[in-house]
Amino acid sequence: MRATLNYIYRAKIEKAAMISSVFGKSRLINFLLVWAWILLFVFFDQGMGGNTLSWKAFFIDAVLLALILALLQFVIAKNNLTTQHHIALFFFGMSVSAHPTAVLDVPMMGTLAALLLAFRRILSMRSLNEVRTKVFDATLWILLASWFFPSALLALLLLYLALYFYQRDRPKNWLVSLLALAAFLVLLWGFGSETAALGYFNRLQGEFMRPDTTQHPWFPVLFWSVFGVSAWTLFRTVQSLKSGLSGRLLSLRLVFVFWGIGFLWVGLHVHAHSSVWLLVFVPASVLAAAAWETLPKFWMKEAMLWAGMAAAIGAWISGVMQAV
Repeated sequence: MRATLNYIYRAKIEKAAMISSVFGKSRLINFLLVWAWILLFVFFDQGMGGNTLSWKAFFIDAVLLALILALLQFVIAKNNLTTQHHIALFFFGMSVSAHPTAVLDVPMMGTLAALLLAFRRILSMRSLNEVRTKVFDATLWILLASWFFPSALLALLLLYLALYFYQRDRPKNWLVSLLALAAFLVLLWGFGSETAALGYFNRLQGEFMRPDTTQHPWFPVLFWSVFGVSAWTLFRTVQSLKSGLSGRLLSLRLVFVFWGIGFLWVGLHVHAHSSVWLLVFVPASVLAAAAWETLPKFWMKEAMLWAGMAAAIGAWISGVMQAV
């Protein structure tokens, strides 16, 4: 009798909680809710800032956002980074709504799409099937991302880490990246104009790994903290490889490294490209969803979701107040 009452009580809580009951399942409506939520904040943010956004630009941004959300869920589902739910999409939506103007940066959205496709190929090396093809594809996608955002080349660190984790005993696979580089240069010179090719190399020289002239005072502390945690994670991962670490945990550690590289991108370019935060939001949302799964109590999971929503709305209001 007591077990039955507890079950009924728990069911009522789940229905009243709403967020867990909706995003705790994998349904198309969740995708549409996150997509509409972000676009709503974009619309309000532009309106309150006195900016006029054309319907054509809004349509392009909406399509790109839908592509990013679809790619994010595709990467998560295909690589089993989480179980079957849309909690990662929820956290990504909350993160972006805190800085909605980021989705208006079309080149950065293109960078994010290319990096997601590259990350999908990197994580799929876990199967040890067609590794050379995956290395070639991942390198090519990263090089394409660097066309929009030169510092995206730092994502090659993820590729080489994955090669070390999964196939460190086959050094020939590392050379496949050179073939992808040659193919990219052929495409660049063959289909693009000479001016475009020279512009690409000038952007690499001017922006890659060159920090902004102004930095937040907290950046050195943040950078070295993230660097230290990432280095410790890599050290523990290398140690764990000897004991047979594999599967989802190893993939999540690659996501964690992606998060660390994202903070490096933010530190280097946040003043010139404030939308670079998008490159942090993706791995952070996956890690948050993985952490959400580990919470033992239902009320803890629900509290984490409501806290994420409150933090996003609070950050957006703070940004609007500062702008005004």
